[in-house]
Amino acid sequence: MHIHIHKDGKTYGPYNLEHIHQYLKAGNFTGNDLACHDGANWIKLSQVPGIAPAQPKPVAKPVAQPTKVEAKPAKKLLGIKLLIVGFFLALVVSLAGLTYYLLDDDAEEEATAPVTSDENLFILSPDQVVDVYDGDTFKIDLPNMHPLFGDDISIRLFGVDTPEMRGTTDEVKALAMQAQQVTEKALKGASKIKLR
Repeated sequence: MHIHIHKDGKTYGPYNLEHIHQYLKAGNFTGNDLACHDGANWIKLSQVPGIAPAQPKPVAKPVAQPTKVEAKPAKKLLGIKLLIVGFFLALVVSLAGLTYYLLDDDAEEEATAPVTSDENLFILSPDQVVDVYDGDTFKIDLPNMHPLFGDDISIRLFGVDTPEMRGTTDEVKALAMQAQQVTEKALKGASKIKLR
């Protein structure tokens, strides 16, 4: 077999296998140098038959590396899952505590509040009127109302339209004051107030 070697832009040879082995041992050629044998195409010298013995492919190393690489994302994925589960667990516990707090306050108020029937639910007494804002709006205090809705509830009279307290002129403001006084007198003088 006649082998030509191409190295550093120059072509050497022809050489036989014995000479190539001697040059490889001496370091004159390397397995990455190009070689052409018996008129074939140029290939790496290490790929020429009879030059380098076939090396067994390392099977254990490629298998071992992906195993190590997969272990790290698995740990990271486990950590993310634990974080998500912990977050939802904290959310559920917080909601349960908030619900217990809100329901517990309602239970205490129900124990002390007088029992009212459904018929009298929207019947108020004049002492429940807290404030008359203007001629068509007043505020009431409901004893069984949760503070979430505020201490006082605003009621607007249906079909009544009076000047607003924030009127544009002094005359409008004076009329609003008169309307407020008339509404306050009517509410305070009533024996009962029905809401419909």
